Amino acid sequence: MSEYQLRSRGGRLRGRRHGYGARSPGACGAVAMVELGETRIELLEATDPESAVGRFLANRGEGLHHIALRVPDLGAAVETLKTRGVRLVSEAIQMGAGGHRYVFVHPLSANGVLIELVERG
Repeated sequence: MSEYQLRSRGGRLRGRRHGYGARSPGACGAVAMVELGETRIELLEATDPESAVGRFLANRGEGLHHIALRVPDLGAAVETLKTRGVRLVSEAIQMGAGGHRYVFVHPLSANGVLIELVERG
């Protein structure tokens, strides 16, 4: 979708950034943030075939990577999930490209879907 098409639908390109995942070793790539109302879509491009994004694309091809859900208190959400036996990709809360805190729920605990829980920074 071109920037004109995006704007004509009420969206906006929030920014493009290279070096995505600089704080997450192995996740390097480029990201473009697209906002449509209250929805934000991150478009990822692998800049290294051996990165996490590069390996994902090699194994599964282009398409949806994960769904993100906003939570008001990420720490409390993580504790609740842990007490219920939900598996997380990493129990350490990370900082994202948009300045938010996040953690991923492992697909084995979410019917095969990778879910990102996000708390605004």
